[in-house]
Amino acid sequence: MDTEPDAPVTEADLHAWMDGELPEERRGEVERHLAGNPDLARRFDRYRAQRAMLQDLWRIHIGRRGR
Repeated sequence: MDTEPDAPVTEADLHAWMDGELPEERRGEVERHLAGNPDLARRFDRYRAQRAMLQDLWRIHIGRRGR
């Protein structure tokens, strides 16, 4: 992943940001990029919602296995 301050924001940067794995010095650039690209920001909002749903389903599944 390219972490130069002026490097273009990549798909890898966006996923690392969403996963909380993006280096601190790159976060601001990615967040500005998302703020300037509302369609892209909505796409990542949907990814986050999907992830939360899958995590909830996994917790339910694990809870049932423990019975």
